[in-house]
Parts: sequence; structure tokens; C-alpha cells
Amino acid sequence: MKTNNHNNCPMKSLRSFGLLVLAVGSLTSSLEASSIVTVPAGLAAGSQYRLMFVTTGTYTATSTDIATYNAEVAAEAAAIPGLAALGATWLDFGATATTSVLQNVGASGPSVGLYLLDGSLIARGTGTTGSGIFAGLPDININEAGIAVTVAVWTGFNGDGTTPGNSLGHSPYVAIGNTYVGVATGTAALWTMASQGPNNLQLHLYGISSVLTVAPAPEPGTWISLGIGLCGLGWLKRRRRSIP
Repeated sequence: MKTNNHNNCPMKSLRSFGLLVLAVGSLTSSLEASSIVTVPAGLAAGSQYRLMFVTTGTYTATSTDIATYNAEVAAEAAAIPGLAALGATWLDFGATATTSVLQNVGASGPSVGLYLLDGSLIARGTGTTGSGIFAGLPDININEAGIAVTVAVWTGFNGDGTTPGNSLGHSPYVAIGNTYVGVATGTAALWTMASQGPNNLQLHLYGISSVLTVAPAPEPGTWISLGIGLCGLGWLKRRRRSIP
């Protein structure tokens, strides 16, 4: 998609953004709450992965400080017990003029799968690399509550992960700012740059965890010892109650 510069007519951004909002409104999924998956099935102990979601809350894109967006994503993750229990760092998958998306979230190689909170692997989402999530088809449409949605999302970066002039906090005009907006169910580059919109609107954000590691399963002897200990404790309590 061609990037607008300061000489473009601001009405062009408004028209394209209006079409995006209409499209998103017509495609919004029915909301059906479901439990979240924090450890994807099939991963061996020691495997590394990252989780991604689209926020339930909406925010403006007026700040030029990436820490603002990181704090908003982290607050939403902290409100979900299952996500809070992971002890992960949660970051905005977005870019400002001074912080690229990879500088913010950190690069992770192809062995680190990127998963949605329904347990599914993001298409081509093996690592935050050019051959991974930036190869397209991510379809990040599950929010932190495990609900499938189709919403407009502030991104501020191109489909290949580079930062254009349309970053978060960008405001070339007094009345509007043409910040990149993606669609949570978008494929190819549409998930990051389906349109551009006034940065004072309230839209969603993409969140990503720090790298997580699958814990090893408890050894069989651990369960046996625990069972014996519990049985012994129960017997001791009954014996004490029977002593006059």
C-alpha cells in the first residue's frame, strides 16, 4: 500500500478509513466466550513460544511513546488470571517513529511459534522474522478473553515490519493523523495496513508476550510420593481423632 506523505489530501485517509470501519462492522464475529489456552497442545517440554491477542479495550494512537501502548496491553493481560499467572512481559505489537515493532517486542527465531489464545498457531507465525509473522496471513482475531472478533487495530508499521511515516503518534495534520490501521482478521498486509485513520479515534491494539517455555511434566515418582504423603496425612488425622 502506498504511504501517504504530508502533501496528500487528508480527506483521502478519512474516506479509506471510513470504508475500513464499515467493512469491520459488517464482518464482526458473534461473541462467544471461551476459555483461553496458555500452553499450546503438542509442544514438547522445553519448547519456546509466544502468545498474541487483540485487546478488548480501545485506545487512541496520539502518543509518540511506545511505553504508553505497552502499558495498555500489559494492563489488559494482567486482568486475566490465566495470563497474569504466566509471569510474562506483555507488549504492544506496534511501532512509533522512534521504536520499530521489532525493537519493541524483540526478535525471536523460527523455532519460537506464535500462538493465539485459542491454542492455534498463527499462520506462518514461527518467530518475529521476515519468513515468520511478517510473511503474511497472521489472522490475529482472538482477544484476551478467548473471544473471536473482527476489529480495527492500531499498528503503525508496514506489512513487512518496517516503520513508515504512518507510525503510532504520527500527526502530520492539525485535525487528523494518518496512522496505519490493520484488521484483526486481515491476511497479507491487511492485518497491519488495511487503511489509515485519525489517531484520536479509539481502536484496538495487538498484544504479544515475552518468550515462554513449556515446563517439563512432573516425574511419575513425584505423583506417587505426593499420593502417599496425602494418604499418610489423612490416616494420621483419623488416628488423632480416635485417641481418647
